[in-house]
Amino acid sequence: MDHAAWQGVMGPHSLGSCNDNELHLLHTCAKHRLLLTNTFFRPPTREKATWVHLRSRRWHLLDYVLVRRRDRQDVLVTKAICDADG
Repeated sequence: MDHAAWQGVMGPHSLGSCNDNELHLLHTCAKHRLLLTNTFFRPPTREKATWVHLRSRRWHLLDYVLVRRRDRQDVLVTKAICDADG
């Protein structure tokens, strides 16, 4: 993932590769001046990712918190709460 190309939309702490849907999300965020708050903080992977693949045990970020760029200073932390749905 080229963080420099998405500066202003994505922070330096993503989980790695980007699929087509995530690329579409990045383009949409850029167009509407939004940013992915999940990528601006560096919590442990378990507090950042929202799904783990059972066989590979690899964590994935499925849920994003978006805010307007001008409101970035109002977001103090973004993290996942494991097992929040039961």
